[in-house]
Order: sequence, then structure tokens, then C-alpha cells
Amino acid sequence: MVKENPLSPEVGKGTSVPQPSQKTGKPPVSQLVIFEDRMTYTFAIGKEVGSIHFDRMRREIFYKGHNVRNMDLEEWQWQLLDQLRQVLAVNENGKPFLETYNRTLDKVLLEKKNQK
Repeated sequence: MVKENPLSPEVGKGTSVPQPSQKTGKPPVSQLVIFEDRMTYTFAIGKEVGSIHFDRMRREIFYKGHNVRNMDLEEWQWQLLDQLRQVLAVNENGKPFLETYNRTLDKVLLEKKNQK
């Protein structure tokens, strides 16, 4: 059974990052909300609706409410986490989170790689 990739504009095409709709040209629906040292990136891509939460002080990343350190994520989910780097880089309110988010995500990715 092939699992549908919500990042894909068409089932089975498997794009690596969310792409603008081929019909409307609009980007995926998303929102970045920042409160003190925490930020939440909510998104709706394909049939996937979710959020990535980052606590800058605790240096923890959560995907749909679960700490990513404790999850087995699929490649497209890691790509969403990686895509948030780009969002933070271009968003004035997100820029103060970029460096810490990058280091935290890189550390988690390294930990996951070493577990295998």
C-alpha cells in the first residue's frame, strides 16, 4: 500500500517540499505565531494539517504536539521541519529564532542518525 504524501501536489509524484498549487499558484496555507521565547508554525498542505512548535529556551521542537526526539518521522515530515528554517529566515519576527532553531534541529538530526 502506497501512503499518500501530503506534500505532493498529485498522489504518487512525491515532491520534496511543499509547492504552490499548480491550479492557483498559491503557496501552502501557513501561519507563524510568536509569543516571547516560543513560536508555532501552523500549516495546511495537501491533506495534512499540523503544527511545529519551538521552545527557544528549552531548545525543543514539537511536531503536532510531540517532541521530535521521541518520534519516528517520515522523510517528508523532516522536510517540513527543515522548511521552517526558510520561513524563519525571511520572516522579520522569526529571524531571532533562526539560529537557535537551526542548531536544535541539526542536533536532533545528528542524534537520530547516530541511533541507526
